[in-house]
Amino acid sequence: MSILSLTALQHTFTAGLRQRSAEAALYPCLVGSAEQVSERLAIYRGNVLANLESAMRNTYPICAALVGDEFFAGLTRAYWQAHPSQSGDLGEFGEQLAAFLETFTPAQDLPYLADIARLEWAQHLAYRAADHTPLDLTQLASLAPDSLTALRARFQPACQLLAPTYNIYPIWEAHQPDYTGDWAIDWQAPAEPLIIYRENWVVRIAPLDRPSFVFLQTWQHHTLGDALAQATAAASINGLTFDLNDTLIKWVSLEVITHITT
Repeated sequence: MSILSLTALQHTFTAGLRQRSAEAALYPCLVGSAEQVSERLAIYRGNVLANLESAMRNTYPICAALVGDEFFAGLTRAYWQAHPSQSGDLGEFGEQLAAFLETFTPAQDLPYLADIARLEWAQHLAYRAADHTPLDLTQLASLAPDSLTALRARFQPACQLLAPTYNIYPIWEAHQPDYTGDWAIDWQAPAEPLIIYRENWVVRIAPLDRPSFVFLQTWQHHTLGDALAQATAAASINGLTFDLNDTLIKWVSLEVITHITT
């Protein structure tokens, strides 16, 4: 039996699990004939793949439904080969699936699949995000009017904004348990921006008009004055209107905006 350092053995064992062509390097390290070691590794490899596929299905149920069981199993295997898990937490496996799908040849007939994966990963992160404390409304009342344009906002940890390339919100909506609408979905229609946030531990996904998306996206990194200017410009370009008061009331009441500073 060959003796390797622990680190070398771990790397060799991991490579042998991921690719059968690499398992021969393990034969001298393990008890039994090459055939016996290969059979044991096959069992272990199957268990690992089953666990990874289960984790991926939990994170990407709509992707799995869109491509079918056999395709999704193959996708999981291919993704694992390209992006082996870097964490003991299976909830972190699959982070790069959207980018992987963009160049995964068998998935090119479903160009919107990467956007769906991006949305499902955002939903997954929102569920796992830290809890938040609602905004103290007395804080708003105490602000001087001339300081409003300099306000900066902090959003709840679960909040994410997404601008998909394809019209994926109807696809996501159609795969919800209570959906009773039309299944004839035009995924090539103009895509709506989306907001993902959490309300009482329930992850919400909602479409946004362009001015509201631009406002929230800008305010995440800049001042209220900057966000209002960008939203007003977006409203003008898209032939829409933007109401600052209604927007603030909505996202403060939904606890998306959780802290305001000057």
